[in-house]
Amino acid sequence: MHFLGLDIGTTGCKGVLFNEDGKLIARAYREYPLISGKRGELEVNPNEVWEKTKSVIIEISSKEKDISAISVSSMGETVTPVDAKGRFLYNSIISFDNRTAPYVNWWRKRINPSEIFNICGQSLLTIFTLNKILWIRDYKNEIYKKTSKFLCYEDFIIFLLCGESFIDYSLASRTMGFDIHTKKWSEKLLGIADIPEEVLAVPERSGKVVGKIKKILAEELNLKRDIKIVTGGHDQVCAALGAGIIKKGVGMYATGTVECIALSLGSTPVLTDEMMKNNLCCYDHTVFGQYCTLAYNFTGGNLLKWYRDTFGERYKEEAKKKNIDPYSLIISDLPEEPTGIFVLPHFTMTGTPYLDSHPTSAILGITLNTSEKELIKSFLEGLTYEIRLNLEILRKSEINIERLRATGGGAKSSIWTQIKADIVGIPIESLETTEASCTGAAILAGIGVGCFDYKEAVKRFVKVVDIFYPDKEKNEIYNEKFNKYEKIYKKIKEIGI
Repeated sequence: MHFLGLDIGTTGCKGVLFNEDGKLIARAYREYPLISGKRGELEVNPNEVWEKTKSVIIEISSKEKDISAISVSSMGETVTPVDAKGRFLYNSIISFDNRTAPYVNWWRKRINPSEIFNICGQSLLTIFTLNKILWIRDYKNEIYKKTSKFLCYEDFIIFLLCGESFIDYSLASRTMGFDIHTKKWSEKLLGIADIPEEVLAVPERSGKVVGKIKKILAEELNLKRDIKIVTGGHDQVCAALGAGIIKKGVGMYATGTVECIALSLGSTPVLTDEMMKNNLCCYDHTVFGQYCTLAYNFTGGNLLKWYRDTFGERYKEEAKKKNIDPYSLIISDLPEEPTGIFVLPHFTMTGTPYLDSHPTSAILGITLNTSEKELIKSFLEGLTYEIRLNLEILRKSEINIERLRATGGGAKSSIWTQIKADIVGIPIESLETTEASCTGAAILAGIGVGCFDYKEAVKRFVKVVDIFYPDKEKNEIYNEKFNKYEKIYKKIKEIGI
């Protein structure tokens, strides 16, 4: 049996095919552009996302047609309006689009934010799907009236694959409209928003068969007609499963478009004031019966992408000649010692704990003697300082983290992973397969058709290949620098740049 895990991300989609023993058989990837506006609008074209997704599937099926099940990991919060005939009516509004910022006060006038948190496990933030739907209703009412379904990307792809719209509990939780206790859409929150439940996908647990691939689509994609479509999950939580995070104490450290820490909270929701104050969520894990939390920075790997596209033309040209990843050239030959430069990595909306939709980034400490490679290393340091800030908050919330497992594109770099270990001060494990979101989705596909359970799947699919321990001397230096770093954000906000 073979299981295909699809990961639909902010700037690209990928697919990884595994056999039932967890061996990687084939992979494919396609990029698509973000569409940005002058007022912070950020969108992707759903037609392009679907065409690129089909292209990924076709490339994989050309190598192995015998696929038993497909499951989908997807970016959170992003929403696409679809009419009754399945046609896309508007571009997909992605997570950190900030046009929905006014809806935070809109909610505050109607409900206490602590009540929202206790229903859906999410703080009242601009990013969530319900706010995007409200914006469409208020500013694109002609589209709102034509909309049959507002779909996030897991249910969007499931709908296109099998004709039915299902969303798993973890992604439903990212809408701010799902009750994590009843596992249903919240009557109270949808009632306040005046959004009917019928325009949303049907919630279902992760790893559940919800349909078969459409016959005409199977022919187009060169697939068998009896392929099962299985619910997946929010990408970060799928990645946590794909990294083997099925118990407390071990966390996933993902570096992709977004940098993210994901932790299992066990079988009981953790809905404390400390969690809410720091915008730390509590929602369903893709491991059925467990809850999880996230800490993240939205800029993440986008910072290196920005550098590559703005200043790194020569890296792209050299990488093309050598047929290698340009990022491997960008982060090669970095200085051995910690830099004296501080980068506040908020080039888009911040992540936790601030969730500031109008942030200010900063690069401090540059001199005429600063080299390009020092600057690049300071980018990596700044991103990691931000993650450490969140780890310190999690510890204050009595959430223990003994070690981390690196996933995502950044995990391919031993240089970057060692910098992370030196800054956060705990061991970081690297895995045989870094595409953890796809791995988690493939695991759920196998669970859906009864091939294995969670524990057995992790044994087969998750293999630690190296451990990066913190360098004691560098960690001491980074501890001093971190004490300075954690003061920068508030000082810059006081200045009001």
